[in-house]
Amino acid sequence: MKILLATVYPVVGGSSRILLAAAEALRKEHEVVVRAPLPEATERLGVFFPVRTVSSPWQKLLSIPRLLRIAASEIVQLRGRRFDFIYVHDEPSLYVYGLVSRFVGARVVRHVHMDARPSLFERLRSVLAHHTIHIARHAGVGRDGPVIRNSIAMTPVERRPVVGELVVAGSICARKNQLLAVEALAVLVGKGMDVRLRLCGNVLEAGYADDLRRRAEKLGVGDRVDIAGFVANSDYLASTACLLMPSLYENQPLALLEAIAARVPVVASDIAAHRELVELGCLDPRSLRPLTAEAFAAGVVTRAEIDSRYSQRVRELFSEQRFERELLDYFRQIDPTRNLAPGPVKVA
Repeated sequence: MKILLATVYPVVGGSSRILLAAAEALRKEHEVVVRAPLPEATERLGVFFPVRTVSSPWQKLLSIPRLLRIAASEIVQLRGRRFDFIYVHDEPSLYVYGLVSRFVGARVVRHVHMDARPSLFERLRSVLAHHTIHIARHAGVGRDGPVIRNSIAMTPVERRPVVGELVVAGSICARKNQLLAVEALAVLVGKGMDVRLRLCGNVLEAGYADDLRRRAEKLGVGDRVDIAGFVANSDYLASTACLLMPSLYENQPLALLEAIAARVPVVASDIAAHRELVELGCLDPRSLRPLTAEAFAAGVVTRAEIDSRYSQRVRELFSEQRFERELLDYFRQIDPTRNLAPGPVKVA
């Protein structure tokens, strides 16, 4: 088969990382083209979507003209190239290529990294895609498409923890809830602890980043908060004394899984995605905390090293080999030349 893997985002975030990993897996059996505004792409996309979230209905509406312009350009570029599938991993790309596919005769596979909770926009997304891959059970049970969990980076990390360094890894936006980490930092400083907070991730919501700075200054910890931008995971996993994951929602938390695999102490919000990791035997339930500054601060104080059993379970369940095998199996099922329908949702 001929498969186009596409994204309109110009940075390698969580979904783009998995898109590139999927390209490597699918090349074992298929002709694969990666079309994106990224250096790693086989075809560089000349137009792209701004590096910001489109989480609110108003933001989504404002983004429509740009998405339509990208779609129009891509229809011209892709007509006649005879792709069997267009495979997308992020929401703006689904809107673009869901439209493009109707003009170029390809079927869309969406790999659901976006918020998959039921909503008006989720109903629209489901119409735009012909096939769906879920990455977590909490978001996929009872809905069409299998659960194929993402793989994570398994590169060795030489731990050199810096005393007092706390890290939140993830794009700077309200959903990642770095504001709670700033408030937990203030609680710890108020208890006399010498701690600092490093926020590692691209700024997707500039207004939210400004709110973080103002809140840190108001709480008297402005000089202890570093909005560091993109930082390689091997860097912050090596140096952090504790990784904080205060997210309000996650589909599959890659940064948390990478920390567990590297045996980094973690404190995580008590949300469905993190509870699923507990159920899978990947996370100590004592790491889960309510979404309050006091609870997160207490979690930092009482943190313990990750038990090797959790680390090993993560390495098994989220391995590149397992991801490659399940992804290739799925594309064999939906291969139009085989006349097979995709299987039921997996709940492993």
